[in-house]
Amino acid sequence: ELETQIKLNDEQLAQFNIQQESNERKTNELKQSFTTAQTELTSLMDNHKSEIDQLKLAKNELHSELQSTTELADLKEEALTKERDELSLKMKDTVSKLMGATEECNMVKLQLSESLEA
Repeated sequence: ELETQIKLNDEQLAQFNIQQESNERKTNELKQSFTTAQTELTSLMDNHKSEIDQLKLAKNELHSELQSTTELADLKEEALTKERDELSLKMKDTVSKLMGATEECNMVKLQLSESLEA
């Protein structure tokens, strides 16, 4: 009876040891999987941070370019408005001179006509 109990205990101990080794293997595999997943996650996070930084930089460059373009467009608009105003003044001056010359011509014609009639 005692031998049977010892034999049964030995078998249970052997079974327990086999289960213990199996559990240790699984634990080591899980630890390795966790470490690998953690490394991959860190790598992905670093890549995404890098991509986000690049996108922020590109956004800032585009904003700066847009601001420069807007400032340039404003300067061109200002220059064109000034040029238009100057041309408008020149045109008014030219029209005024032409009207004066036309009036003078009409007076000369009138004087010529009067002197031809006399």
